[in-house]
Amino acid sequence: MSLIGQLLTSTELAPPLPTDQAEALAADLGRAAGLTVYPRSIAARGGVLFFLGRQGTPKTLGLVHAGAALAGEFIGQAQPFALEDDTSTLTLTLCPTD
Repeated sequence: MSLIGQLLTSTELAPPLPTDQAEALAADLGRAAGLTVYPRSIAARGGVLFFLGRQGTPKTLGLVHAGAALAGEFIGQAQPFALEDDTSTLTLTLCPTD
């Protein structure tokens, strides 16, 4: 199971990732979202992976989920997100922070 897949199984707040894993995951999320992702911002809870990123000056809240109810609390632009080592399709939602 991928790191994202593991994080999405968390029901409570997942512990912070080790620096090397956070940086690698931030790079992967950044490529998918078209953002520079802050590695220390990555958190997971209730089947949702949360992260903060930016494109230029504006900051964006990103969520990766498989239809988790908690994700429905956020308004943003959703797009399909597929894991390279998995056939499951997730959703990547980008929410403006302003």
